Formats: sequence, C-alpha cells, structure tokens
Amino acid sequence: MTRSLSRMARPLAAAFLALALGATSLSPAAAADTGSSPIALRSATAQPAVPGVNADVRLLHHTMLGVGGQPVPATTLLLTPKGAPPAGG
Repeated sequence: MTRSLSRMARPLAAAFLALALGATSLSPAAAADTGSSPIALRSATAQPAVPGVNADVRLLHHTMLGVGGQPVPATTLLLTPKGAPPAGG
C-alpha cells in the first residue's frame, strides 16, 4: 500500500474502529473527516440481529478507492461480537 493510500485509509479505519469499540453515535462527517480524501463514511446504521450470531450488526455505506484509483461507493456489513474480548485480544 502506498503512503498516500495508507494516509487516506486511516479515517475510514478509525470509523470502523469506533464502531467496533461500541460508539453509540457516529456522525459520518465527524468519523471520517478526510479533508480532500475520496474515502469517506457516509452512514452507519444498526441492523437487526443475525440469527445464531451473538454480535451487534451495522451496515456501513462509504466510499473507497477503486482499481483505477477513483472513489467508488462501497457497503460493509460490520459484525462486532458481544461480550468481553479475550485476554490479550
């Protein structure tokens, strides 16, 4: 990954991390203050539980860099396990 791509990916990674750590409210603008970066979190909405999976479920709509280096819309289903993380995990 090039340095510039890595730098642009940080805000989106921070948004994913905030969700994974249980942020109760996440403003897309605040979570992905990307400046001139084409990578941005557009929305993060809670979803119904998945049967048989003990996890919080969120649907993320964001942009990411496509193969040609241009921003493309993307969707991620983020499942965050409920309960305490394992020791050292």
